[in-house]
Amino acid sequence: MKRSGILAALCLALLAFPAAAQSTTVELGIEADMQTLRNQNDGDLRDKFTVTVKDADHDISWGWVCTSGRDLFGGLARADKECGFQGGSAGKIRNPKLPATDPAAWVARTQFSGKFVVAGDGKTDLSGLSVNYLPSGKPQNFGGELALKPGLNSTNFFAGLADKVMAKLELDAGGSIDPRVDTVDGYSVSIPSAGFPSDKGCVWDIHQAFPYQVFSWYMELKATCTSVVNKQDVKEVFDFAGNMPFLGDNTVDGTTTYNLVLTVGGAETDESLFVDSEDESLFAEVQGITGVLTMTNSQIVEITLDGQPIKNPVKVSAKGTLTGTGVSPQVVRSFAMLLGLIPGTYVGP
Repeated sequence: MKRSGILAALCLALLAFPAAAQSTTVELGIEADMQTLRNQNDGDLRDKFTVTVKDADHDISWGWVCTSGRDLFGGLARADKECGFQGGSAGKIRNPKLPATDPAAWVARTQFSGKFVVAGDGKTDLSGLSVNYLPSGKPQNFGGELALKPGLNSTNFFAGLADKVMAKLELDAGGSIDPRVDTVDGYSVSIPSAGFPSDKGCVWDIHQAFPYQVFSWYMELKATCTSVVNKQDVKEVFDFAGNMPFLGDNTVDGTTTYNLVLTVGGAETDESLFVDSEDESLFAEVQGITGVLTMTNSQIVEITLDGQPIKNPVKVSAKGTLTGTGVSPQVVRSFAMLLGLIPGTYVGP
């Protein structure tokens, strides 16, 4: 075989087996102090979050402060929930010419600012958040819209996924089940670049449902990520489906976990959406994103959700890793940033 033929065959072989050569790990941390759980109607209380997203080339830290959404004057008026970046929300990137262990390798690159408001119907415009890139000083906005629950009640915004999940759970249970289900839906949610010019960010379409019957997030996600290759914009589209079950006792001080399994390829079959939610998820090897987030919970309080009592920790310290297999590093990092955009959704009620 000619040399050109050998090279062509090698290139085809590499294209045929991209997953074996591509694995990315991103560290995710969430420190939560949710004082509004003590009294959601106390306008002086605040929820505070610190989110960290780290990989081999990025080190991002976000500080959030959030008010509670609450009724005023016996329901005659309303104060919407607000969350904003705090001073010091910033990120560094690594000079690729230096090893990560060299402090001089890490250069300040991103500064985050702005806030978003969760309206009474749950609609949340993200365009008020922005990132500034040093030293150029050219900001880029986040974008798109989320549908979040505005208070301590479960709200079904996207019936398609929630209905599919609830129907499957009711079938498995052989009868009626707890009807409460939280949802998060996002439309063209733009997560900007984490700093490198070759990374132009990802745009997400999001459908998530959390049935209280099983304490698990079910997810259908689509990410469109753009990168620069040889001075040309290249788009990659990833369809994910899977779940993130909550394991452990949330009613007492102690440790709980989220075990995430997202399979790339979409939710064409129940197998991708309803992946194993117990022990096997700890050892999942799928094309997509997997991870374990371990949470240390304290200061348990009892609140009322949809008219029923439920216990939840005020303080949560969560640490874990997300691992992408057969997907670009950019999408794994962007997914971690997506979770960190609304941390209270995953560690709060």
